[in-house]
Amino acid sequence: EVVDRHIPPPQAYTSRLKSGQAVGAEFNFDIQDAPNLEEVEAACQMAADIWGSLIYSPIPINVKLIFADQESGTLASTGTPWPPRLIDNNGSLPGRFYVQALSEKFYRLNLNGSNPDMSMTYNRNVSWYFGLDGNTPIGRYDFLSTLLHEMAHGLGFYGYFYVDDDGIGDGLGIPNAFDGFFEDKNGNLLADTIAFPQPSKKLGDALTSPPVYYGSSIVEKELTEETILPKMFIPDPWRGGNSLYHLDLIYDFKSGGRDALMTYSTGTGEAIHDPGPIATYMLYEIGWVHTFIDVDTLKDRESVGEPFTVVAKIKGDQGIKANTQRLFYSFDGFSSTQSAPMIPTGNPDEFKADIPVSGTGTTVNYYVQSEDIYDRLYTMPAEAPNNFYRFHVGPDTSPPGIEHSPIASMIVTNDSVLVEAEISDNLGLAETKVEYRLNGVDQPSFDLVFDTLAHY
Repeated sequence: EVVDRHIPPPQAYTSRLKSGQAVGAEFNFDIQDAPNLEEVEAACQMAADIWGSLIYSPIPINVKLIFADQESGTLASTGTPWPPRLIDNNGSLPGRFYVQALSEKFYRLNLNGSNPDMSMTYNRNVSWYFGLDGNTPIGRYDFLSTLLHEMAHGLGFYGYFYVDDDGIGDGLGIPNAFDGFFEDKNGNLLADTIAFPQPSKKLGDALTSPPVYYGSSIVEKELTEETILPKMFIPDPWRGGNSLYHLDLIYDFKSGGRDALMTYSTGTGEAIHDPGPIATYMLYEIGWVHTFIDVDTLKDRESVGEPFTVVAKIKGDQGIKANTQRLFYSFDGFSSTQSAPMIPTGNPDEFKADIPVSGTGTTVNYYVQSEDIYDRLYTMPAEAPNNFYRFHVGPDTSPPGIEHSPIASMIVTNDSVLVEAEISDNLGLAETKVEYRLNGVDQPSFDLVFDTLAHY
């Protein structure tokens, strides 16, 4: 249907343009079979700048975009690499599956080279409007709006729940990050496999019985005018490609349609160039605004002569909440817990606190905690105190661990061989050497040089 509406880009985008500030995330597009390459490239650049002004990642996001024939009524579709990655060190969430682009952010590594982190197909038979001004003619579909929508799916507005033709619902068991926030009208999490077994008719009923909400604490905190949590589109029967992973159609009308981008359909003449605060905050929940906690963990010691100082780098994409950085520790396996505030060291984003160890024969468990500006609680390790770091103070009775693949042979024309080993120790290593014989005769030993990750 015709929708004569234009919603301009978000304030974050226009503010960055005026200030010249760098985007928080970069996108690389591989565009194939575009009907008008220059116009498509311009739209991709604007979409990249809009999403890049809202999310954060140190790793560029690779997007493959192709125009091809699709069935009538479909504008576009998006997929992400399979399988998703299981990550258990998010800091604020338990172990969850994540889409490729978000996994790379958490690892702070490019995990798949130049391969796409999301792949999009756009219907070449649609009458597209490639302009960027929002003046989309009646009878044509705004390409930039659809591009922003599909990019949201590739960023993680996406999941793995489904219902088959017999009404049986299923998922991954361990949910992906987005699926982990869905709840029914009573606040029961749909990813709770005790309450909603997978597969089961009970889960299928829940996925086709509105309302289903997205339990976003950030929406509750930031959008106080919203009287309900984000409400998802839940038709009955299940409609693959539409159900659950789009906002309810009420957002086509609420607040002038500011959150309409992530509803399941759009009309000709409609241009929505703002993802909307609800969808943006939903993506923040799964990690597109994140706090990294890197702890310089303590090794075992034989004496208490030096302070036991825990140092951590704590940095949030949008900052952290002041005076919430704490060190929690226990001498009895967290039957009881003590804590100390972590104070700035003077180095950027670095905090420290001491653990008072009174004598030898002591085992200490500990973890670090901080809150972000949205009051989300992060711990490292994640899910503390069930997970924790530890060290022991007392006589060293544990030898170093050495992993080495013996060298079976060498080419006769070579004059040397490479010796490699993984070596670790609970107190640290004083020296690493190779001792060897030639034809049964002892030779002078030589040092192994530290490479990385205990590799010599």
